[in-house]
Amino acid sequence: MSIKASYLASELVRVCGSWVETPSKEILEHVGTVEILEHVGTITDHLLTAANGVPTDIVEQIHEIPESTWYLAWEIFHEVTSGKLIPPLVGLAEVAEILDWDRRKVATYIKRGSLPEPIQRLRSGPIWTRKQIAEYQERIQK
Repeated sequence: MSIKASYLASELVRVCGSWVETPSKEILEHVGTVEILEHVGTITDHLLTAANGVPTDIVEQIHEIPESTWYLAWEIFHEVTSGKLIPPLVGLAEVAEILDWDRRKVATYIKRGSLPEPIQRLRSGPIWTRKQIAEYQERIQK
């Protein structure tokens, strides 16, 4: 099974995305510079592990992923983390669909402050990232 660049990029963003504005020295200190540089492998090998929640298929095939796929994945990563790509957004209707609620229930939860804070409130209504709602859905299903 070949790993698609977009799939690999999504994991790079998830694992490394929060470090985009962090100076390299701090990243290396966080990851363990000496350990990484003295042992076999690259920083990416050490970040893309099952311990960091990376799917098994990526972990098991990390050294078999073609260079062209890595290159494209890092290009996507840079576009996403530099703000060039907009994450998937959802409004009231999509939230209702995702949560399998009617729109009135979503509106009630918004008024109660029970839903995540929207990233923006437009005249047409609040908008969230799909990820915010997916994470909320996971929390309420536990």
